[in-house]
Amino acid sequence: MASQRCLVRLLLLCLLCGAALAAKRRYLTATMDELLSYKAHVDCPPTKESVTTSGNKLTTTPLVCGLPDPNPPKCCGAGESFGRHVLNHDINRLSTLLRRSSAAVSTAPAPSAGAIPWIPSAPAPSPLVVPGIPLPPIPFPPTMPPVVSGFPFPPVASPAEAPAVTIPDSSGEYLDTLEFVVTVGFGTPARTSTLLFDTGSDVSWIQCQPCSGHCYPQHDPIFDPTKSATYAAVRCGDPQCQAAGGRCDGNGTCLYEVGYGDGSSSSGVLSHDTLTLTSSRTLPGFAFGCGEQNLGYFGSVDGLIGLGRSPLSLSSQAAATFGATFSYCLPSHNNSNGYLTIGSTPVSETVVYTAMVQKDEYPSFYFVELVSIDIGGFVLPVPPTVFTSTGTLLDSGTILTYLPPEAYTALRDRFKFTMKQYKPAPPYDILDTCYDFTGQNAIFIPAVSFKFSDGSVFDLDFFGILIFPDDVETAIGCLAFVARPSMMPFTIVGNTQQRNTEVIYDVAAEKIGFVSATSVASSSSRAILPLAHRQRPEPSLAATLRRDGARRSTHVTGTSSMRLRSSSNSGVPPVVIPTELGYSVASLEYVVTVGFGTPAVPQTVMIDSGSDFNWIQCTPCGSGDGECYPEKERLFDPRESATYAPVPCGSGACRNISAGEGDGCTEQDSRCGFTLTYADGSNSTGVYGSDTLTLAPGAVVDGFRFGCGHDQQGMATDAGTFDGVIGLGSTAESLVSQASPAYGGAFSYCLPATSAFTGFLALGRPAATAKPGFVFTPMHPSDHVAVFYKVTLTGISVAGRPLDVPPSAFPHGDYGMILDSGTVVTMLPATPYAALRAAFRRAMAAYPLAPPIHPVDTCYNLTGYSNVTVPSVAFTFLGGATVELDNPSGILVEGCLAFVGLKPDDHGNGVIGNVNQRTMEVLYDPEYGTVGLRAAAC
Repeated sequence: MASQRCLVRLLLLCLLCGAALAAKRRYLTATMDELLSYKAHVDCPPTKESVTTSGNKLTTTPLVCGLPDPNPPKCCGAGESFGRHVLNHDINRLSTLLRRSSAAVSTAPAPSAGAIPWIPSAPAPSPLVVPGIPLPPIPFPPTMPPVVSGFPFPPVASPAEAPAVTIPDSSGEYLDTLEFVVTVGFGTPARTSTLLFDTGSDVSWIQCQPCSGHCYPQHDPIFDPTKSATYAAVRCGDPQCQAAGGRCDGNGTCLYEVGYGDGSSSSGVLSHDTLTLTSSRTLPGFAFGCGEQNLGYFGSVDGLIGLGRSPLSLSSQAAATFGATFSYCLPSHNNSNGYLTIGSTPVSETVVYTAMVQKDEYPSFYFVELVSIDIGGFVLPVPPTVFTSTGTLLDSGTILTYLPPEAYTALRDRFKFTMKQYKPAPPYDILDTCYDFTGQNAIFIPAVSFKFSDGSVFDLDFFGILIFPDDVETAIGCLAFVARPSMMPFTIVGNTQQRNTEVIYDVAAEKIGFVSATSVASSSSRAILPLAHRQRPEPSLAATLRRDGARRSTHVTGTSSMRLRSSSNSGVPPVVIPTELGYSVASLEYVVTVGFGTPAVPQTVMIDSGSDFNWIQCTPCGSGDGECYPEKERLFDPRESATYAPVPCGSGACRNISAGEGDGCTEQDSRCGFTLTYADGSNSTGVYGSDTLTLAPGAVVDGFRFGCGHDQQGMATDAGTFDGVIGLGSTAESLVSQASPAYGGAFSYCLPATSAFTGFLALGRPAATAKPGFVFTPMHPSDHVAVFYKVTLTGISVAGRPLDVPPSAFPHGDYGMILDSGTVVTMLPATPYAALRAAFRRAMAAYPLAPPIHPVDTCYNLTGYSNVTVPSVAFTFLGGATVELDNPSGILVEGCLAFVGLKPDDHGNGVIGNVNQRTMEVLYDPEYGTVGLRAAAC
């Protein structure tokens, strides 16, 4: 009996050990906070509501899917759900792959003679002098060239064990594409281009000037080969021309054309130029298509990088320099970045390799031999021949994974069996296995692994198994696998299943490797880029902070019914206006001096990116006609201007302000009246009028609409002595919108560090040559506060160390961080602010604290210190853009940390104040949907 009990105990011990081993990857988990911070849904990108042609441009008007709409757009409307949109994308993708299996490039007819006339750029206009307004000289922002002139990339250290070059990659959703993108440079000097990268394509191409056919709106300025010192067209007879189909025009220039499964295409001149991968790594003589006729819908990417197996792909052309290997890591969520590495990668014990299979009928593609699938420790009862009879394609451009129907049915049934504890949700069309995780603190799902014929195993990430397709119902998750349609001749492993994994393509050794991104991140041998006064009484910081607090409620919860109406730049060069810190008008905000009326009367006005209304004080004022506070300049008298006119009742401009700016028209007066009330209770009342606005010598806005304020209440105590406000917000009555017919909807400013320096306000998008040093992040769209410009902050570093705060702790979803030139200090949610304050105080422990100035609570007494070391502070934004604040002027204001914490129950927007923006050029480009940041610009 004793021996039997011992045997039973031994068997139980073995069973327990076996269960523990089996449970190693039986389940994966993610909390709901992780889901929100990861934003792990793949949204339906905007589709074309209308297509119009103007000259040689093809212009599309996008609609945002997922919102109620009486005329729903194609991708999310009736009969076109998220799942159907993804399926259509993937079916079009399949059609593209099958077309390329026989020929990488079509033999298209040559363009007509004279279709490619490279047009030199026109010389810049000479400055004009307009008398009547004493404006100071215009300080144009200096450029900060990096290692490779004209290209905004930080240096990249070479890996210790291999001559590889690593480029950040990210989800392309902010460019209206469901695929992944990288940013590289073409030409000398390098011009930034944001491109899809695609393992199923060979020819790389970008849109090029002069767009003799059609060009669609893209993220960056269109490449102009005439401005590159290293550009050359490929000639007939060149082996690369033969690889591209061998078609030439009558001048012996090689041509190319690539077509895609949805009918879109790109055609033009096969070209050579320098490809800049990072600031220190280039590929001279890179062959690519210079596309002058680009038809169809590509989102707003600038083109495509091909990573296929033909001689024209980037990976093949780079093999001689970096080795015949490349790899990528696709980020597991849309708020982060991965990377694309060209060249050999260091050997890691965690890499799992399987054989790269080549099929004669698909010579450019990468196949593997999948034989089985494990789900939660259970191997699907599917014969290996179900997979091996057709093969399995590994593809970066297909979204979902398409399995043989027999395998998919088994996987789905087993997944449902292990998910019985969760509430089922209706299917999203082809995504037929969905769950509603509302109210769950954490989600447990069965782990899924792919097993290959040589025994290697690829373990999928949590977000490679579940996909969250609804940006409104964010707790709805669906199994990210689909049964293979009958038209699909092979199994496809899509990019969803590859997320959070480095996939290594070792073409020379004919093998493909998989390694968890967490293993890569811990490797010290890799350099992985994270995909940034005149003497007057000084203004009171305490009074300024009181006004900041009054603005807070507007920032967090305010609304506006107006929308930006931007138009394309008509070709007028940007106008640049000097900007200075408002010490001369007893203010910590920033001011510009412009002219109102004819002749122009100088007025020093505050610039405010958080306001969409323009106003100045006007006579008559006082003596029973209302109250005006003392101001810097003399009051504007509209009766003395030859071009002033009141805005009439019933006009569109009057209707624009009636909803958001107060009185509008009254029964007693045919003129349009206004009352503008600020959050602190101060207000301005008067007549809405129009007059000539002189921005700079030779730069005027005729018929500029503004409020002529005859009664200002509550502004005389501590608001400063500026003459009024210029609104730079995103609605129709702001200066930006009114000037857009001449300058376009883009603008930028640089706020100087102190009153001893001058910054600038620029209307119009800077030329491509003026963009070195910028990092870009998507402009956050929102219906909550339409007037504001918002970005998504994902992290903060102090003294080079990231705060231990998840991205979800910052405003996300429908909210973001408002970039506000009119707020002084930055307002953060309670959690990240507490972490920032603690880290900053630790780094400043050598200096004594001073009494706080509410609500700023971290102040220092620096009297007697000749040298003060202030720790660096850096912001990281959605898309990986990282920018370091100016030190110390962008971190401290009057000895205090220029940040405050919002209340724990403030769950709306945060604010990035003007102190943090000092010396930085902040470029707002609503047409491209981006915000650019350039350090040390003034």
